[in-house]
Amino acid sequence: MATSTSQQKVGKIPLYVLLLIGGMLIGFLISSIIPREQSSIFENNILPQWRTSLPYGSNEINSLPSNTFYKKVEMKLPAVYEANHTGAYVLAKMYLTKGEGNIFVHINPVLYDESTEQSIRKAIRFALNRTHTPEDEYDFYVSLDSEASVLSGPSAGAAFTIMAMALLQNKSINQSVMITGTISQTGRIGLSGKIADKAKVAKELGAELFLVPKGLSYEYGIEQQEECDVWGGKKYCDVVEYINLTKIEDLARIKVIEVETVDEAAHYMLY
Repeated sequence: MATSTSQQKVGKIPLYVLLLIGGMLIGFLISSIIPREQSSIFENNILPQWRTSLPYGSNEINSLPSNTFYKKVEMKLPAVYEANHTGAYVLAKMYLTKGEGNIFVHINPVLYDESTEQSIRKAIRFALNRTHTPEDEYDFYVSLDSEASVLSGPSAGAAFTIMAMALLQNKSINQSVMITGTISQTGRIGLSGKIADKAKVAKELGAELFLVPKGLSYEYGIEQQEECDVWGGKKYCDVVEYINLTKIEDLARIKVIEVETVDEAAHYMLY
């Protein structure tokens, strides 16, 4: 085995290369001295929290500089455990910052139905259109916390819309009023399930008024009753079914009002 070595002459470095390297060094030094823009504060301090699965309750936005522009609203959303049909709630927080039209969603626990995230985006888009706000002017950050293992369904769409409108209109949310229902592109509030159970949760959370979609202020049940008669000495029986209507507010001991649109709901919830 043989080895060999070779020597090469190193020529002079061209002047334009030196100028290029010097310019890059100066730019680096300037960027390290001049404070970054406010948007970079969110890129460094907030976005990682939405991109990482965090322990329960640890995704709060803390220690923001006082000169950072942002608004925040929060709302408790009545929910029901699918497994045993017991009451629960989701703590929803929504933040508004100057931005470029992005929507960031963090849901804790991680397991959730895609329809939940879709309802958030639909709600925010409607709120932007309803308030005549350009879509590329703000960024939204939405955080959902629940002790449930799975979060699913679009039935909080109306609530998300109210939250977004509160931020865009600089209004407050009346925490004594809660709502359930989906949201359409035209602002109509759609069907939601387990209304009576959610109304009971709202009552337990301290709400005085519960808003429900149109036509759902009653619990619909079917009652069966056996009816018999005697013909020709023989007894004939038949089972007759009746619809049993019960007011939700009587079951949950809370005032219940039907609303058809987001504008109607905003009348009760925003001030």
